[in-house]
Amino acid sequence: MQAVINETPLPIDLYRYVDVSGRTEQFGKFSVINYDLNQVITTTVMKHTKIFSANGQVIEVQYEILKAIAYWMTIQYDNMGRMVICDIRVGVDANITRYFYEYDADGQLQTVSVNDKTQWRYSYDLNGNINLLSHGNSARLTPLRYDLRDRITRLGEIQYKMDEDGFLRQRGNDIFEYNSNGLLQKAYNKASGWTVQYYYDGLGRRVASKSSLGQHLQFFYADLANPIRVTHLYNHTSSEITSLYYDLQGHLIAMELSSGEEYYVACDNTGTPLAVFSSRGQVIKEILYTPYGDIYHDTYPDFQVIIGFHGGLYDFLTKLVHLGQRDYDVVAGRWTTPNHHIWKQLNLLPKPFNLYSFENNYPVGKIQDVAKYTTGI
Repeated sequence: MQAVINETPLPIDLYRYVDVSGRTEQFGKFSVINYDLNQVITTTVMKHTKIFSANGQVIEVQYEILKAIAYWMTIQYDNMGRMVICDIRVGVDANITRYFYEYDADGQLQTVSVNDKTQWRYSYDLNGNINLLSHGNSARLTPLRYDLRDRITRLGEIQYKMDEDGFLRQRGNDIFEYNSNGLLQKAYNKASGWTVQYYYDGLGRRVASKSSLGQHLQFFYADLANPIRVTHLYNHTSSEITSLYYDLQGHLIAMELSSGEEYYVACDNTGTPLAVFSSRGQVIKEILYTPYGDIYHDTYPDFQVIIGFHGGLYDFLTKLVHLGQRDYDVVAGRWTTPNHHIWKQLNLLPKPFNLYSFENNYPVGKIQDVAKYTTGI
């Protein structure tokens, strides 16, 4: 595959597959080795190792750059397949941070502890809406309010307004507008003085965003096997082209700029980028998120990574993550538009549902469908 963007030809990426199984053996400069339950992606500079459990869940990730382990993550699950302990180390000489997760009887995330200190608490109403949350060590609880249709009306001091179709129209001073397909078209805040415009192709994929602050980004989708995956980013403001490379689970592992610079990206088990490393293995940027995806610590905000929570397109102005054809509000931990695709699922499998809740309030992972991990075919 070769991309030519703004008359700039990018290096040719070759794809090679195993004859018998059809598995990917090479993509671009990355070679893939599969053995037992291990998956290794490697170049002359880096080695990215993923170890899976027998039922297909990631239990360990190692990112080696120039023979030093720059990133390391291990995960332990309970017998329901939910993550209960996650140990992460970012940087060669850094300490390990331990995250401990607890759930209520419905499998909804209740508390998250960091190094044995409770950091986040959540409680839910009977419809699966977050009705109380507390962040950090403060005993202060933030209440959330909803109408009879589970549409959010208030989060602490922030007022929310939804339209008749259940689409988010206002969050505090932020105003949102949608096109006739229900896709977010414009967001603006008159008090802060910014506006963002979004553009889509015929398949409903976001192809560009343009802000009044001078940032104009264009997104390209060149992976035929994954037509909704962003493979290239063209920044019209700086004329910089960024090529994005993903592992076999669709998690970002590397970025290459048209200027020749290379960066390696470490993600968690959901595809959320946690750290960016230089080609020499130095930590360029580290990002910390709340369990529902709000960034609360960023060591280098000016170095922007467009891939955000759960691998979606993150916009730092709106604090929305574009996943598929909907937008997710990291502030409230909810979708901004109702999930109408759920009706088809409910016809086949009746179950409790909420049109706005994110991953059934299990934001730190995805409950695996064990049937998808039949091995030895």
